Amino acid sequence: MARDPEFRSRVLRLLGSDRRPEDVVRLYSGLRERSFGFAAFREVGDFIAHSEDRSKGVVTDELHDFFTMLRFQTQYWEKEFDWSDLPPDFPRLLKMNFERLSAGHMKQQTGLNRRVAKRHLLSALSNFYKRADGRTYLQHRLSREEQTIVQFCASRSAARSAFTGEGLFRDFQRVLISNKLLEEQEKRLLDAAKPFVILSAIPFIHQAIITLEDGWTCRLAGGRSRARSS
Repeated sequence: MARDPEFRSRVLRLLGSDRRPEDVVRLYSGLRERSFGFAAFREVGDFIAHSEDRSKGVVTDELHDFFTMLRFQTQYWEKEFDWSDLPPDFPRLLKMNFERLSAGHMKQQTGLNRRVAKRHLLSALSNFYKRADGRTYLQHRLSREEQTIVQFCASRSAARSAFTGEGLFRDFQRVLISNKLLEEQEKRLLDAAKPFVILSAIPFIHQAIITLEDGWTCRLAGGRSRARSS
C-alpha cells in the first residue's frame, strides 16, 4: 500500500506543534474505509461522514442491546419470569449483560466469582431452544448455580460506554500505522497529541440522535466516566 501524501502531511502536523482540528477530522473520515477492523475509529469516521443517519455501528448496537434487555426486564418487575416465552435473542442478551455487570456485585449477589459464573451461564444457555415462532424457551431444568446466574443476569442492568477515549486513541494510532502514515518511532510524538485526538471527535458524537431498529431514538452524551473496579 502506497503512503497517501495528503494524509501523511496531516499526520506530520499532528506530530508537531501545528495541530489543526480539521486534520484529525479528515483522518477519521478519510480513513474510515481503511480502518482495518478498528471499530471505534470507524464509528467516529462514520459519525463525521453520516451524522444525519445513525442506525448502525458499535454505538447503535450497544444501545440496542441495552434497551432490549431493559424493556424485557420491565415486563417482570413484579412477576416471575416466564421461561417458556422469552425474546428470540435471549441467550445472546444474557451473555452481553454478563459482560456489563461487575464481578464484585456478581459475587455478592450469587456467591460465584466471574470465572465460575461464566461457566455456569454458558452451561445454562445450552438448555434454551427456539420455538416455531422464533421465541426462546427453556427446555431442561437448570442446576441451582445455573438458575442463580441466569436470574442475576436477566434481572440486572448496567450501562457502559460504547468505547472510551483510550480505546479510540489506540484505534487511531493503529489505523495510522496500518496505513503506513505513522512510523513506530513516531508513536511517542503522537502520544503527546492524545487529548487533542480524542477531543476532536467529541463534537460529532455528543448530542447525536441514534435511531434504533424498532423506531426508538436516543440522544448521545460524550463525557468523562469514573473507572469501575471489577
